[in-house]
Amino acid sequence: MAAFSASLLAPLGASAASPSECHWLRGQIDHYQDMADRAQELDSALWSQRIGEHLELLKDTQRERCPQDVPSDDTAARAFMQLLRVAGEVALTYFTFGAM
Repeated sequence: MAAFSASLLAPLGASAASPSECHWLRGQIDHYQDMADRAQELDSALWSQRIGEHLELLKDTQRERCPQDVPSDDTAARAFMQLLRVAGEVALTYFTFGAM
C-alpha cells in the first residue's frame, strides 16, 4: 500500500520505480487478471468491465514506472497460465480420486 501511495505522490516525470513497487504492480496485475478471468467465466458483464478498467490502469502504471516488466506479447503467457491451471485441476482430481 505504501508503494502505491508513493507512486501517487511522485511527480509525473519521475524515473523508474523501485524493485519493490514493480513487484507489487506485478502481483496486483496477476490478481486482477485472475479476477477478470473469473468474471468472464461467470458471464458478469459489469464485473468484467470494472475489473478490466482497473487492470488497464495498473498496466498503464506498470508501463510508465516499470518498463522492463512489460511483456511484449501477452498471449504466450496467458496460454501457459491456462495450461498450468488445467494441469492443477487434473492433478487435484487425480490425487483426490475425483472427490473434489
